[in-house]
Parts: sequence; C-alpha cells; structure tokens
Amino acid sequence: MRRWIAVAAAVLAAVTVPGIADAQTAPPDPAQAVRSRLQHQTGVTVAEVARFSLAKGGFRRIRVQSEVQLGPDGPVGSYMKIYDVPDPNTPWTLEADRRASLNAVDRYNAIYADGRMHLLDEGLYASLPDGKTWYRTPADSGDKPAFTVQRIDVYNPLVLASLVAGKKATAVQGGWLYQGTTSYKALSKAAGDRVLDTDPKPIRWWLWTDATGLPARLRTAESAGDFRHSGSANVDTRFSDWGRALVVTAPPADQVADERLPVK
Repeated sequence: MRRWIAVAAAVLAAVTVPGIADAQTAPPDPAQAVRSRLQHQTGVTVAEVARFSLAKGGFRRIRVQSEVQLGPDGPVGSYMKIYDVPDPNTPWTLEADRRASLNAVDRYNAIYADGRMHLLDEGLYASLPDGKTWYRTPADSGDKPAFTVQRIDVYNPLVLASLVAGKKATAVQGGWLYQGTTSYKALSKAAGDRVLDTDPKPIRWWLWTDATGLPARLRTAESAGDFRHSGSANVDTRFSDWGRALVVTAPPADQVADERLPVK
C-alpha cells in the first residue's frame, strides 16, 4: 500500500494542468518574443474594440479588424475594416475627424500597401472617376501601416521591454498576465521618439501573453475628452496567428484614383 501511494504521489507531482503556465518557470520575454516574429512576409491577425464614454452619458465605439504584415522594423502593410459607431445622443465626438453626421454607422475598408493608404469607395467621397473604386491618399498624409486606437505599440520591442520591466507576471490560462500604469511621456521615451511626447497623463494597462511570450491581448484605460465633455477611453485588442505567411497587395492600379477628393 505504501509503495502504491508513493507511486501515485510521484505521478500526480508530474502532472500539470493543461493551458496553465507553470508558476515556477520564468515567463518568456515579450519583447524578445515579438522581435523573433518581425520578419519579412509574415503577419498577425488583430481584432480591436475601442469605447469612448462621456461622463454625462453617451458613447462612441470603434471596431477594427485587420491583418497586419510585419517586417524587421514593425508593420509594413495591412488589410483593415474599421467600424465607427456613434451614439446619436453624444454632444460631440472624441475622434480627431469629428464627423458631422452622428446618425449612422461609418464603415471603412482600407489597404495599406506600397507605402500608401487605399480607401474603398463606400459613399465616403463625393465622387470618383468612372471605373475607379479605390481612393489612394497622398504620400504625405502621414498614414501608418496598421491602424489602431491603442497608445502602446506592441510591435516595438523597446516599448514592450520598458512596459514589463520590473512587473511581476501572473500565470493565467494559456500564458501570463502583466499589468501596470504608464504614460504618453514614458511610452514616447521608450520608443526613442525624436520629438518626445511630454504628456504625463496615466494609462492603465493589462497585457496577456501566450505561453511563448507573444502578446495575445492588450487592454488599456485612460481619461479622454476635454474640459467640456470629460470621459474615458477603453481599448481592448486581441492578437492571434503571429508569424503567419502574409503579403499585403495594393488594389489593381486601374481601380485606384489619386485625386484629393472632398469628403461628403
């Protein structure tokens, strides 16, 4: 009997719960994990929801679905679907464009390829030449390869390293959880921006990684709005299929217009 108990105890000690990271094992470095995935013609799938809530009531929600192509220095292209859902009762939008219409859901289909952003015509522009279905924004428009509402750049290993430095990782289902508080100023400094953002406004964050250290989910929360319409911004971003083969291609040239067209 004693021998059977000893054998059973040994077997149980060797069994681990599936999907739970081993709390006795040091968690993989997220910065190094992402750096290992920054390779040519690879990508990651991203799903994001951003909710802007006003203290006096009302909200605005942005949903982003994208396939992001990566390179050694980060994103180089992407296929994007962006849904902007305003609340008719919101007195003033919190997005930079501050669109006048608040009674409809705005939808954007976009492709960033060859260093330019391409927007599918879905009634957004006043007109397009016959046979053209895509509008290509000017080269100096400042568009980024991957649209996101997140302030934390998970594709930059320097930012990730700074973010998790000194933070204790908690073992969770499938990986690890880090959490803390940062600021625009700290993020800008970590990224090595030439012109530093001096805004000290705090950003609370939660970062889940998979068992290999790759970001699986990033959630942030911060204050938003202005002195007239204060509120909060919460962004929840999910990442999957890191390292998948992906090459983003621009729409056919004969379907693209380069004219600077007025927005409706």
